[in-house]
Amino acid sequence: MSLDLDDRARRAAENLKAAVDQAPLLLANRTSHPKRRLAAALRPAWIAAALILGSAVGFALVIEPTVVEPTSSTATTVRETTTTATTLAVPTTSTPTTIGEPTEDLTPPPLSITSPEDGATLSERVVEFAGITEPRAVVTAGPYEAPVDQVGNWKITLVLSDGANRARFVAHDAAGNETTVVITVFHSPPVTTTAPSTTTTTEKVLAEFGANATFGSCSEEPPFDIYYGVGEPGSTVYVESPYGSGSTTVNGEGDWEIQVFFPQAPPEEGFLVKVMDQFGRKKNFEFVYLP
Repeated sequence: MSLDLDDRARRAAENLKAAVDQAPLLLANRTSHPKRRLAAALRPAWIAAALILGSAVGFALVIEPTVVEPTSSTATTVRETTTTATTLAVPTTSTPTTIGEPTEDLTPPPLSITSPEDGATLSERVVEFAGITEPRAVVTAGPYEAPVDQVGNWKITLVLSDGANRARFVAHDAAGNETTVVITVFHSPPVTTTAPSTTTTTEKVLAEFGANATFGSCSEEPPFDIYYGVGEPGSTVYVESPYGSGSTTVNGEGDWEIQVFFPQAPPEEGFLVKVMDQFGRKKNFEFVYLP
């Protein structure tokens, strides 16, 4: 393509030179006016110049642009810039790692009863129960709720019935964990007798209380034991343990007997069995399941 342009330019230059050389002759033949002679002389030159310009423009339109290959350093810079732009434009899809996520609370709150003692006999009908639990926990006794202070102390007042009273307390923490404690207290009001001339208040003399265990261990399924003894006629005798309980009434002759099953007793692990009457008199035994 560049050779064609050189040929055209060379030819145009030759034509221009020839036109300039012939201009005086053409002027002499065509006109004698000076201005007209000058215009006539320059016309061929203008035409030649136009041909050269047209050739140059045509060359500029058809010539293919030269591609300049970037140096290795320039290419590296461009690639780095492109990588940075891509990083800013496209968000990462990785999930951020959370440091220090709280662990789930699975520990039940502590719960203890400081007063009254388990198995205590009380003459008062209205009794205040007190204990300690976890701060901000909630302690309930049936439908009633015991207020808990900032250090975990709680108190609640309950009304006792005659004889044995099983008080069940449950502590709940904010995570839904709970702890249950059960105690038994006895209410025994004083007995009032009336004499013809004077009125006196005396304690009734109760029949002797006694309790015995027949086996102390058992291999049957479910395991059981038979408890028996003596007591105040008409009174109630309770047998309590973590794995089985029961109650019976002392007959008119002062005797009682009861069979108690322990369906959830752990094998070969002794546990405490409490036998008591409604007046708070009690006796403890140990039982072992030996499958």
